[in-house]
Amino acid sequence: MLLTEKVEQKLTRLKHKIEEIERKIFHGKFSKDPKTLYNQLLVHQKKIKDLHKKKKVLNQQQYDLLFPANKETDSNLFDITLLNVLLRSVCGFKLNGLDWNNDPPAHDRSLVANLIRLKLARNRIVHLGMAATNNTFYKQIYKYVKQALLDLGCTPNELKDLVPRPVRFKFTPSIAKFANRDVDIHALHCNVTNSKNSNNVFGICLSGLSGIGKTQLVKRYFEQHATYFEHNIVWIDASDLEESFKLLAHSLHLTITDRHGVLKPIQAIITLIHQYFWEDQVLFVFDNFTFQTDHKQSPNPLSFIPTYPESISIITTQREATNNCLVNMRLDPLSPQSALDYVSDLIDPNSNAKHEIKEILEKLGYHPLAIQQFITYTQESRFLPSHYLQLLKEKPEFLFVKEAESSVIDYIRITVDKVKSMDNQLPYQILQIARFLNCKEIKRGFFLHFFNEDESVLEVQTIATINEALKILERLALIDISLGRIASSDNEVITIHSLVQQTISLMLQSDHEESAIFKSILDKIYHHNSKCDNDTTFVDPLGYKFFHPQLMYLFQRTDKHLIELFDRISIQNIPAIFNIFYHCEKIYAAGQIFNRIEKRIENDIESDNTSCCQFAASKPKTYLLKLQSYIGQVYYFRGKYWGAYLILDDVRKKQKALLGLRHKDYLVTVLYYVHCFQYIDRHEEGFEIAKKLSKINSQVNGPNHPHTLVSKRCMVIKESFIENISAGVLEIFDSLLMQQIQVHGERHKQVFATRHEIAKRQMKNRVQALETLLQDLILTFPDYIDSNDFILRTKYNLGKEHLGRGRYDKALEIFDDVYNGWLLKYGEFNEDVREIDGFIRYLKNL
Repeated sequence: MLLTEKVEQKLTRLKHKIEEIERKIFHGKFSKDPKTLYNQLLVHQKKIKDLHKKKKVLNQQQYDLLFPANKETDSNLFDITLLNVLLRSVCGFKLNGLDWNNDPPAHDRSLVANLIRLKLARNRIVHLGMAATNNTFYKQIYKYVKQALLDLGCTPNELKDLVPRPVRFKFTPSIAKFANRDVDIHALHCNVTNSKNSNNVFGICLSGLSGIGKTQLVKRYFEQHATYFEHNIVWIDASDLEESFKLLAHSLHLTITDRHGVLKPIQAIITLIHQYFWEDQVLFVFDNFTFQTDHKQSPNPLSFIPTYPESISIITTQREATNNCLVNMRLDPLSPQSALDYVSDLIDPNSNAKHEIKEILEKLGYHPLAIQQFITYTQESRFLPSHYLQLLKEKPEFLFVKEAESSVIDYIRITVDKVKSMDNQLPYQILQIARFLNCKEIKRGFFLHFFNEDESVLEVQTIATINEALKILERLALIDISLGRIASSDNEVITIHSLVQQTISLMLQSDHEESAIFKSILDKIYHHNSKCDNDTTFVDPLGYKFFHPQLMYLFQRTDKHLIELFDRISIQNIPAIFNIFYHCEKIYAAGQIFNRIEKRIENDIESDNTSCCQFAASKPKTYLLKLQSYIGQVYYFRGKYWGAYLILDDVRKKQKALLGLRHKDYLVTVLYYVHCFQYIDRHEEGFEIAKKLSKINSQVNGPNHPHTLVSKRCMVIKESFIENISAGVLEIFDSLLMQQIQVHGERHKQVFATRHEIAKRQMKNRVQALETLLQDLILTFPDYIDSNDFILRTKYNLGKEHLGRGRYDKALEIFDDVYNGWLLKYGEFNEDVREIDGFIRYLKNL
């Protein structure tokens, strides 16, 4: 259900509850019996008549309800406005310095003060109209009247349906195989409640070794005590505080740019978020927090932690806090008895094995992750604990490791060695690849498509083989699989503990395999990425939607060394990478990389080293111009149209002189160059160039070639901008559409693109045309409803049509879908994402 609909329903219920309470208070002074009520009101008839005749507070209809001809006053017919008038004028309440039209002091919890709060809350809801149907306003108004409703006789159970929608940001459930930590959970809750009652403490610092279970403990704690925080939780990845807070601000629809579109300072964004949650019962979790070591670091990481009275924060870290405002809680390994009970419940050992289990647990240091590895190893292998103990004794260095964390890594190595020794090498290959990926969220579909040979079809045999390999790794507790946001096996989320990744990394380094595996991942992802820019393919290639998040992770993780990363990629693969900048907001890096590629080519030519760029060495100017054209296209896709125009104009002139008018590189550059004209208001010039481009393409490639048809559509679009939208332009589009269908079929990218242009230009049936196109797109590409740009673009135009026709709810529903799709696909700084966010804000405040 649409968020605004949920909020609107709660606002309606809240207004009814206010009316119910006011009616109850009114009948505390006056009878419910119609005859008696009539006679009681007669006593105040003079005052009521004065409100009607002189002050015009009551209209004739309301006055007649109070004094009907049959002398029986039915209070069930009173609306909330009439009830408010009666409460103020005839119930005899003394104001004692209060005012019915102004907020009473916060400390005043008297009957009259609470009635004033209800009256003002109801007025604000009515006066704001549509603007009241956003969750932020509802949270404020509910908070304003909650205590008043309780003071006036409502029970907490009656308010259950009125509680605002909880905030759950980036929270995922705890793993199923969680060691018994009830004592620690109780201790954590005691610390939370104690700090809540202290004015000087605003958070708990949960410290402990890596892999000790800090993150899972906090997750399990919240699951057990969610009601204490009104089910609100904000989970912050403290390894990148600034990025996490920007994402949080976007999810809350907070404005983090100024009127010029420039991002606000991070301190301003922090303040915005803290103000949003002011006085809310919210658990903030800062996972993997690092305390400030450089005093010049700005902002201080501690400034991200909220300090307002109702806030509670838990930070997980490896060392204790020195700040007096944080309560330190150390998470130690399991106690010997707890560890033994936990293991016994899961593997049900006989009496002969208990002694061996105790010895194993002692050697493992009672470390939860190491114990989990031991349990899963014995369950999977069906070996007795004695076999695992023998493995430990075969590697005596394990017994003399000083650092507990290093010891855990060695114990994980036992399980990884077991995987490596299997006849089926696929599980080990998955672990090798997973070492480089985002350990917190890998979609199952990534592996399904990574190991699939056929890019157009996902083979059933491949699915079964990879799923079996993933099950093996899950049973060995090397990975954890949970359902993703979209209920399908492809979208199941696979998480890997950082210590498991660290162990695999150590093993790869010793085997000298790391560099080769990293390069194979990049090559595979880049290969899929390059397919997205293929003119003959409409949808993203199979698997791209799973590769793209990991590609972004690799680039974000190596942001400071982005240029060096490109040195590891062959020159031939460079063009495929430029599509990345469309998503990464790294236009500045595109220019840097272009300069670096130019130097690489020059150096290779000088040294006669053509092994990595043989084709480029023979014609470096041609290749460099092609790369520069890619940069111009990146600027165009990112909405930097003037910058794109300048770059492409320079490139096309050089390509024309070097390659001639008929070369495909020149024609592609000119196509994007022409696209820029409609955004810089030079339609007539753009039309003339598009007409020449269409003619050249027709001569070079033939009238039915895809490039010819694309340039022809571009020409017609430009023509529609310099002429009135007329049947003539639509007829040309219709003719082009028939030609494209004959060449490509009905389901091709270019066919849908032309249908989209036709639908936008319909005068009478535009909404119907867009809806029909959208249905066809969804039927053709059901797996890409949330990611395909044509589907999202069609929805966007449909939303604008509904907005123009005053169908605000429908428009907002569509814009919400498009916003989420574009945000996931292009990131928060994309021009389209910013524009759609502006529409959503406008509608919520209309």
